[in-house]
Amino acid sequence: MRLGHDGGFHDWFRGISAFTVLATFALVVLGGVVRVTESGLGCPDWPGCDGGIFPPLETKALIEYSHRVTASFVVGPLILFLFIAAWMRYRRERWVLVPASVAFGLVIAQAALGGATVLSELPGAAVMAHLAVGEALVAVLVVLAVVAYRGPLAIKMPGWGVGKTRRFPVSVVIAGVAVFLLLLSGSYVTITGAFGACSEWPRCFGNAFPEHRLQIIHMAHRYVAAVVG
Repeated sequence: MRLGHDGGFHDWFRGISAFTVLATFALVVLGGVVRVTESGLGCPDWPGCDGGIFPPLETKALIEYSHRVTASFVVGPLILFLFIAAWMRYRRERWVLVPASVAFGLVIAQAALGGATVLSELPGAAVMAHLAVGEALVAVLVVLAVVAYRGPLAIKMPGWGVGKTRRFPVSVVIAGVAVFLLLLSGSYVTITGAFGACSEWPRCFGNAFPEHRLQIIHMAHRYVAAVVG
């Protein structure tokens, strides 16, 4: 069952929903670049940069500023368009309206978290929350794009009558949540500096269950990866 609205507009909506997924994914990757290059304080204030509108010609400042520009002038407007379009054209299609509304709320939360993260000088909890919201935003936008192209979905559960609506297996949801937790655990390894705590594999200095805090964090990530895999 496809969305039965104006063909021309719907083609635009589908295209923009797909492009928004790619743009948001690129933004998350760029955020990772900011993290690994330690450019988060390249612009120590927010929303400006080093007291001005434009950043100084320094590598870390340019990396951080490019992340902000992509969020503010590419991803933000795209999600705003999808949100407005959902309320104007697809108000009766809950599989369009709900993801678009959630995405709009998440992008506002992400902007607030981004500012708070910089102004509080990058505490670990804020960085993880920023990443978690970014990944959740990508997931919601993927759902929206799939619905725009394929039509409404239904969760497939034993004994549920789903009629002619396309079925969406619960295993996909579980796998998505598992990968989400894996990414967060990997981020926590980086934030805490535990990435070099275990120089051996598969054990950590001969121990499967080490006692040192950073080694525990490192091994926990490995175990999460094993379960997800």
